[in-house]
Amino acid sequence: MMASKLSQAKSKGITIFHLTFSYVYYMYNERPYTYLCLCEAGFSKFKCLTFLKDIRDQFVRTFTDDERGVAIAHGLSRSFETILRDRMVSVDVPI
Repeated sequence: MMASKLSQAKSKGITIFHLTFSYVYYMYNERPYTYLCLCEAGFSKFKCLTFLKDIRDQFVRTFTDDERGVAIAHGLSRSFETILRDRMVSVDVPI
């Protein structure tokens, strides 16, 4: 189900879809990168969208085009982990 939702997503921009009645996925797609945020259905839509934009901006500032281009899947995880955790805490998202 998730793969079919991702494949139907816009080539650029924000897509919002309900996974269940309890959770909502927010996706910011800027090819070749997709930023996802899974939130409880009652969580602030504004906070989720702001979180995605901030994560995208931080990712682009942290890694050069070359670093992003040659990175293998999850290869930048350790380098970005602290930034992601700090941002999650700042928007009051449980870790």
